[in-house]
Amino acid sequence: MGVSKLPAAPIFPVGLFTFVLTEQQGIKFFMAGSFGVFPSLVGWVIYALLFICMWRTKRERTLFLLYAVFCVLLVLNIAGCNNLLKSAAEIH
Repeated sequence: MGVSKLPAAPIFPVGLFTFVLTEQQGIKFFMAGSFGVFPSLVGWVIYALLFICMWRTKRERTLFLLYAVFCVLLVLNIAGCNNLLKSAAEIH
């Protein structure tokens, strides 16, 4: 990826909502500017709530479960960002 993608960091959680898009849907999503503030904010809130729950839990099993959910969401988020970037690269 590299440092060139760093300005996109604030909208990173948008990948949570775009990992299921087809290439055509991804292009429409990108061109419409749908990756704006609201989906990003919702994604950051999800991560923040998950972090708070992990921080406050006292049970090891609950922590492991929450951490597993965090990892799955992170993988889906990365897949969605990759999907969105591939779709954006197809715009001519």
